[in-house]
Amino acid sequence: QNFVESSTNHPSPHLLMVHAPALFVNHGGGPLPLLGRAPTLVQHWTSLSQLLPIPTAIVLVSAHWEENPVRITSAPAPDLLFDYGGFPPETYQYKYP
Repeated sequence: QNFVESSTNHPSPHLLMVHAPALFVNHGGGPLPLLGRAPTLVQHWTSLSQLLPIPTAIVLVSAHWEENPVRITSAPAPDLLFDYGGFPPETYQYKYP
């Protein structure tokens, strides 16, 4: 965990947790950006990636997948779940980096 000392004038030292930015990312077209069919979206995410720190963790919540009971993974390279259909076969071959 990353902590920094508080700059307030409290009598005892306080530690504050440093948080990474949180992003809401909607699904915008399945694999279309990866197929070159959404260049504006690709340009936006590329420019945004230059402004944000590299995350040490990613939390993903999907409304398109259900499990009972709820399942959570902490795998360093989890398999991708493709919740779309009708796209070219290569769009189902992507791997998490």
